[in-house]
Amino acid sequence: MEDHVAIRCTDPKVSKYSMDDWHVSVTEHHILKSRGIEREVPVANSWRQARIGAEEQVDHPKPYDWTFTTSYTGTLTGTWSVQPHKEGLDLSLLQRRDPILFYAETMLFEDELGDNGVAMLSVRFRAMATGFFLLQRFFLRVDGGLVRVYDTRLQWRKSDDYLIRDVRQMESSSWQPSMVGVCLMEADRVCDKLIQHRCEKLFPTA
Repeated sequence: MEDHVAIRCTDPKVSKYSMDDWHVSVTEHHILKSRGIEREVPVANSWRQARIGAEEQVDHPKPYDWTFTTSYTGTLTGTWSVQPHKEGLDLSLLQRRDPILFYAETMLFEDELGDNGVAMLSVRFRAMATGFFLLQRFFLRVDGGLVRVYDTRLQWRKSDDYLIRDVRQMESSSWQPSMVGVCLMEADRVCDKLIQHRCEKLFPTA
């Protein structure tokens, strides 16, 4: 039996790991279905005022998400059954210091938003004798706007015949001066608005 969990992006760079009947493939590919923010960066108005009378059209923004926000939670290949999972991730197992047999970390993309903040999407994966754990994190900081963190976690325990997928999307409800320079590792403490949270079991089916 070969079951695959794939994270995809452009110009594929593939990392693979196998454990028993599970085969995990982390593949860089195009990230679709992004969602931006409605707020402007602080310099937008002064930039617009400086171009009053210019021939170029500045009233209508270009139709793309300049924050690169993505709600992508992974691609399941093959046939899977998805069911709600009230128990959530096995945190006690994740907190154990089991020897790590394999570890990989990949930055899928990063952009400084024209010196107005940062947007990045990264994936971390580790495998132990007891199972594996994957974290995909999208981090966004728009200076003068907001901070946003979208996390997707996948966990498999060796005794299970399913994956646990936990999706949590959060952002700051307002901008505070103390958020200037907030980095990826500090983002959780300033994101006080829950946008979405769901946990589910993923069963591979024949």
